[in-house]
Amino acid sequence: MKLVLRIFDKVLRIIENARVKYSGLNSGGGGYIGLYNRFYSPQNIRLDKYVHIGNNNRFYADAEISIGEGTIISDDCVFRTASHYYDGDDLRMLPYDERVICRPIVIGKNCWIGMGTIILSGIVIGEGAVVGAGSVVTKSVPKGAVIAGNPAKIIKYRNLDTYQMLADSNQQIMRTFDSYERLKIQEGVRKND
Repeated sequence: MKLVLRIFDKVLRIIENARVKYSGLNSGGGGYIGLYNRFYSPQNIRLDKYVHIGNNNRFYADAEISIGEGTIISDDCVFRTASHYYDGDDLRMLPYDERVICRPIVIGKNCWIGMGTIILSGIVIGEGAVVGAGSVVTKSVPKGAVIAGNPAKIIKYRNLDTYQMLADSNQQIMRTFDSYERLKIQEGVRKND
């Protein structure tokens, strides 16, 4: 039974990745996209290389959503680039009027977005930041910050020297991996000629 479930899960992943691939999503490749994700206006979503997206996330891209290289997004997260305008003076339009404010979301390289996080419009998350599970991100996050809560607040900062050393060594590993993948492709082409 476990084998059947594993095979079924694998087939679902293949179908989901094919659906995402042909939906207009701009991906740098080398990453992973889990099951049951929803990409609304996928032409406005930019994924860099090696982006890992877990399961059951929602991307509402009325404005651009840009996700940097090596970022990991857990499950059940929401990214929302639009919000309603509620400060109008027309009292007939409570709680908000018909205007919609759209602002992009930018997530830097090597970020980790925890499970159940909500990221609102206009947010910039700096390189190497960590967002704790269940956070509601209402303000931009500086490089290397660790944040959590509702609304999310800075808890501490990563050691930026250690982070930079790890990021540099990871870049070298990824360049080696890319070269190896290109070599495998070239060898495959030569064998098929």
